Amino acid sequence: MSYPQYMRESILQSADLAPTVSAPGERRTAARYAADAISVRLRMRGRVNRHQASVLDFNRHGAAMLTEIPLPKDQVVYLRLDCGGTVASDVVGIVHNCVCLEGKYRCGVRFRTGSRLQVDGATVDQRLEQIEARLAVVE
Repeated sequence: MSYPQYMRESILQSADLAPTVSAPGERRTAARYAADAISVRLRMRGRVNRHQASVLDFNRHGAAMLTEIPLPKDQVVYLRLDCGGTVASDVVGIVHNCVCLEGKYRCGVRFRTGSRLQVDGATVDQRLEQIEARLAVVE
């Protein structure tokens, strides 16, 4: 699922999420990259339903996404991220926040590749770094 560019820009601006290097007072230490090129499917732990989401910004540590459904804080999710053929599958993440914006839900997900739930964490880390590198080249 992809949202129109005007909607993505509006949500980014209203939530002050323009992809940039971390601002003063920001907890993130790594740069975030615009992520139009990433498609994502997610599944909540213990559920079989999969949901499409649009990625607003991304780095190898986490992503901000727009979803049709709210994701509860601290919910474990499994993600499949595809950036131009570079795929990271079954990435374990945890929802850190979720707010309603213009009828959609902006959810912040932190990747937990070191979790005991993560299968082959080293390979997943490598794929996330490759996706981040692809996005960095575009910026």
